[in-house]
Amino acid sequence: MGAMAQATMLPGRVWSLADLAALNLIADAAWIVDSRSVGVWWANDAARALTGAGTADEQSFRLLAGLPDPASLDALLRRLADGERVTERWTVAGGGGPVALSCLCSGIRIDDGRMAMLVVAREADAAAVECLRGMELLQHAMVGMALYSWPDGHALMRNPAARDCCADPDVGFQDRFVDADDAAAVMTALATTDAYHGLARIRTNQGERWHGMDAQRTRDPVTGQPAIAVNERDVTDYVLAKEALHQSEQRLARMVEHLPVGAAYVEGERIFLNQSAERITGYHRTELPTLDAWFKAAYADHHDEMRRRYDVARQAGAPVLSELQIRCKSGALRWIRFSAYLTPGGEVWLLEDVTEHRATLEALHQERAVLQSLIESMPDIVFFKDRDGVYLNYNRAASDYVGRVPKPDERVRDIDLVDAETAARRRQVDALAIEQGVVRNEEWFVYRDGRQRLMETVKTACRDRDGQVLGVVGISRDITDRRAMEEMLRRSEAEKDHMANHDPLTGLPNRRLFFSRASAALARSRQTGQQVALLFIDLDGFKPVNDRLGHDSGDQVLRVTAERLTHSLRASDTVARVGGDEFVVLLEGVTALADVDRLAAKLVEALSVDIPLDSETVSVGTSIGVALYPHDASDPGSLLKAADNALYQAKRLGRGQHVFCQPQE
Repeated sequence: MGAMAQATMLPGRVWSLADLAALNLIADAAWIVDSRSVGVWWANDAARALTGAGTADEQSFRLLAGLPDPASLDALLRRLADGERVTERWTVAGGGGPVALSCLCSGIRIDDGRMAMLVVAREADAAAVECLRGMELLQHAMVGMALYSWPDGHALMRNPAARDCCADPDVGFQDRFVDADDAAAVMTALATTDAYHGLARIRTNQGERWHGMDAQRTRDPVTGQPAIAVNERDVTDYVLAKEALHQSEQRLARMVEHLPVGAAYVEGERIFLNQSAERITGYHRTELPTLDAWFKAAYADHHDEMRRRYDVARQAGAPVLSELQIRCKSGALRWIRFSAYLTPGGEVWLLEDVTEHRATLEALHQERAVLQSLIESMPDIVFFKDRDGVYLNYNRAASDYVGRVPKPDERVRDIDLVDAETAARRRQVDALAIEQGVVRNEEWFVYRDGRQRLMETVKTACRDRDGQVLGVVGISRDITDRRAMEEMLRRSEAEKDHMANHDPLTGLPNRRLFFSRASAALARSRQTGQQVALLFIDLDGFKPVNDRLGHDSGDQVLRVTAERLTHSLRASDTVARVGGDEFVVLLEGVTALADVDRLAAKLVEALSVDIPLDSETVSVGTSIGVALYPHDASDPGSLLKAADNALYQAKRLGRGQHVFCQPQE
């Protein structure tokens, strides 16, 4: 800390180093404590002898045991800084054990401006020690303690707990009461019995609070005048909790009285019914005051047996839940769901009239039985699965598919019936049904005996009255035969359509289909601007072959001609037979006449190749007339006629060649 050249005693006295030397001459122990480090900076000989410590650190350790807590120390230092001298009771660690000291504390300021605390102390006598301990207990008591003058109630002394709860430090005893009648009642009790014990609402620094108060008439030990010793404790939470409990009990009593179900409370042999229990039984609670009265009224024909069974259950201490039939005051029999529960001090009964409920359940059971019979008699597979895909119910037709009847507690899923891929697909359809409401699909079912049947399944989401999904209801119908019939009809229709539009001998499109395709080709040409070429083909030597060798040979020539034409053309081109030995070829997307010219020459060459027959080989050859759309005609009929005219020209020129349509002169 450095040598202290000069120190000032607060508020104004000037000290020197000689002052410290003078402190060694007194018999009392003296310490100088640094206010910042709260450590002993200097101690006189008497202080070192008292604590048995030599160094400043040892002195600090011995003295610190008696210092106040940090909050109290800060308050002490502020008082010393204001020039006040403060008397304290400290206990320090002496050489032979704890030593109780009476301390006089003063503030001094050192040369660098910091403040220190001068403590001069002497040991307290036995009475003072007891007083010191009493004061320590009073200072740290959690209960507010105060001494007031009698009868004016002036505050003579308060411990910290009492001071902390006072909004005004000078407030008198009577003025602390919120209700003047409470203050008057306390003063009256003190005047007549010298004591008071009770609760009152008190004004505190936290507002109005409930305090538990013990007050006793006594005397001021200083003046000997009449006084009041008061102990107080904040019991607001207790009072509020007690009030809340009381209100809760009242609400509970009202709730029980107005419950929609019957309720009764049994204490020993006495029974108390609520309004609903009176309404169910028809008896007023005063007519059934005891258990005997209850059993004789409710079970007139067998009350002894019912009482015996009740007593057995009562002794077992277990809750009772049962549906019983009781006789009401009107003589009517009612079904009651009876519940009995043991509680501290008695029993609670709950009585719920379930007569209509049982009748409804019985009707539902009958309806369910009828519905189940209908479902069982259906040839379709009917089933219900919950949200997890567990089959909860299915009919006899479904059991036939499964191959067995599952046990009642068996949880069957699709994975137990089919392969994993099929099971996953079915679960996907279930999810789709839950999402969309209804889903229809077709699936091949493989039975245990190896049968394969095509089934059409309709799955519908099943929901409760609140719209929550319970699962999926499904109906699977065998459509194998129906689908086979539909396929047969479809093929028959296709065959009819083919016969109506194709040549039965060659299989090529006939005149009807040709004109249909030609109309479509011309329409596309009008959109694209590309030309359409029509080649009209006539076999030059067909008639002699047909006449000489017969129709079978003629038919063979026509079939070979159709095959050679088809193989020489693109798949997009159309070749049709429009007459006995007449064929047409329809070419779309024509961009150059040279392409058409090459194709016509190719066809003439292909059809000039000899045709082997059963008896001999023949050569028929061909002539081709070519017309173009839109150059030569504007519609399919005109286009065919233009090509026919060109064919005529080709035959006039010697046959075995092709001729383009020329404008008429």
